[in-house]
Amino acid sequence: MLNLDWATVFLTMGIHIIMALSFYLAYSCGLISIAQAGFMAIGAYLASWMTVNEGWEFYSACLLGGGAAAVVGTLAALPALRIRGIYLLLLTLGLNEIIIVFFYNFEPTGGAEGFYGMKGYTQNWNVWLLVAVLLFFFDRLERSRVGRAFEAVHADEEAADLMGVNLTTTKVQAFALSAFIAGIGGAFWAHFTRAMEPVNFNVFVSIEFIIFVFVGGMRTYWGAVAGTVLLTLLDEVVLRNITIAGVELRGMAFGAILVLMMIFRPEGLLNRDPFRFLRKRRAAA
Repeated sequence: MLNLDWATVFLTMGIHIIMALSFYLAYSCGLISIAQAGFMAIGAYLASWMTVNEGWEFYSACLLGGGAAAVVGTLAALPALRIRGIYLLLLTLGLNEIIIVFFYNFEPTGGAEGFYGMKGYTQNWNVWLLVAVLLFFFDRLERSRVGRAFEAVHADEEAADLMGVNLTTTKVQAFALSAFIAGIGGAFWAHFTRAMEPVNFNVFVSIEFIIFVFVGGMRTYWGAVAGTVLLTLLDEVVLRNITIAGVELRGMAFGAILVLMMIFRPEGLLNRDPFRFLRKRRAAA
């Protein structure tokens, strides 16, 4: 523990928060997506290609990668408009697999061998600056007309429709914004690791982001932050490289945490915005 690289731990935590927030945004509109790792892959590969082979500036490449992921997310949202529940999970699972198989067979980005050569543009300062920008965005979104539409659709689609909420526009917005954030998160991740393979974006990576949000609390975006901080510290400081009888303790511990949370606190660690009382005081003043 004394030899732990805390700069790397905090950088990893920041990227995990970005990805957890991307899942939360879709979930806030009632859309459970396990394609976040696929959107992450699109942003990672495209941004890396543009910086390595085309000489693009890093932040411009990040925006392009996020935009490409948003386009795919928009296209994915169209069939998702008619389905929900387990069928939506299957649709996003299939989408994630399509994206991964594409990169496995796309030779310009290295195929199964992966893509390399990125420079270390990702630093703690720009990762956490992005986290701060996203938290400000979520704070404003939550109190905006669009955010209230997301909440209404999440609570009851039929009631939201009767109140005049455009379900098509609202769901497409949620999916596109969620994919955009995931794409930018992927671009930052790629320029942190400087090497990637398609296997780095499999469905289990998406499930890990869902676990962060589930443990932290799915009723507020602060839950995504709390769950990510807790589980990333637990993973990096305690569980990494620890095995019992040849079995990684990490997977067992995450499974046990999920079971205990479902039994004792199914709503997650946070069931409301922890800073709501400050806003009420400001409003009263």
